[in-house]
Amino acid sequence: MRELVFFEYKKMMKRKSVWISVCAMLFVVLLCSNLSLLGSVYVDDHKVFSHFEEIQIRREGGEKLEGAVLEEGFLEKNVEEYEVYLADRDSGKVTWENYQTVQEEVASAQLLSWWVERLAPGFQEEMQADNFYSRREESMEESWKAAGFSSGEIQAHREQNERIATPFTYSYCESYEKFALYWVSNMIVLAMAVAVCVAPIFAEEYSTGMDVLQRSSRKGRGKLVAAKLITGFSFTLLLGAVTFVTSLAMEICIYGSGSLDAPIQMMESLLLSSYPFTVGEMLLLLFFASEISLLVLAAVVMFCSARMNSSFGPVLVGVLLSLLSVVKEMIPSWMITLRKIASMLPGPFASCESLFDERFWKLGGIYLKSYEYVPVIYAIMILLFCGLAYRSFVRGKNVCT
Repeated sequence: MRELVFFEYKKMMKRKSVWISVCAMLFVVLLCSNLSLLGSVYVDDHKVFSHFEEIQIRREGGEKLEGAVLEEGFLEKNVEEYEVYLADRDSGKVTWENYQTVQEEVASAQLLSWWVERLAPGFQEEMQADNFYSRREESMEESWKAAGFSSGEIQAHREQNERIATPFTYSYCESYEKFALYWVSNMIVLAMAVAVCVAPIFAEEYSTGMDVLQRSSRKGRGKLVAAKLITGFSFTLLLGAVTFVTSLAMEICIYGSGSLDAPIQMMESLLLSSYPFTVGEMLLLLFFASEISLLVLAAVVMFCSARMNSSFGPVLVGVLLSLLSVVKEMIPSWMITLRKIASMLPGPFASCESLFDERFWKLGGIYLKSYEYVPVIYAIMILLFCGLAYRSFVRGKNVCT
């Protein structure tokens, strides 16, 4: 078996399409990670610093706060400091000449104020940071009721939220927030690359006329098909892991590492989440969701490859599947059931929005989260498409063009 897998890898590595698609995908991923570095900040038509310098100022401000216990008095103090800055800016005391110095001084207070603002945008004019944690729970309750959650769902959220230790301990998590944001688009190009790479695994044998010879060989009806599937899946897992680590490493280099033990609520987009996970656990879930989503895509593409005598069809199917994330965003928010189904599809599932979806699936008296039941569905789909691919290639009948 090992020799057959090695032989399949050798054939794959000889294809120019594999190298071109992988290199193009990595280029796009690295480009997306570095887009935030481009450009400069201008005040009164004067350049004050580059975006990279702005990021470094925020990073230094966040690192000064690292490990601070976010008690309500501490939050209120920083909010008041930021309000003083806003007043000075509006009165003209902050000019292009002293803008950089002022930004360096107020960076820490600004970060905390932006984080607190997630409770209610525009809080500087309407609210203070006092009673922050009770306000957070009130905001969560209001959002659950506005979404029409049942009393059981709301209670499940409350029980989850009670497991989150408060007050929070600060950690600068912008690198992980940016990574989660960019990973949605990175998954699209990654899925396209996987489709291009695994599409010829079976179809190539039809186009070269080797399928008849292979099926008549001693190992053609079992081990050869298994070797092809193992090659496709292992390559998919490896490419997904390399891309995930590369993308994450780029964000950490730019924004800093923060702490993996910090609660995910330190990320602005997840402040109102009831999920009691750390940033490290979030990354592991996101990695697992990405890998199993790619495996489903690879299984579908290899099934199509076993049914068609050309790689074009499987590649087209893979590209269409990779664009499901775009389709999900086109579904109106009021179409709740359809959006829920779309979030379970490969691609959209590998996102914080889907993994930490506030809507649960009720099974009996148990409320299941998406990361608990979607992988089970995916595992069944992978086994099903593997069996269909085996049957199609071994029989060699009804091959589509």
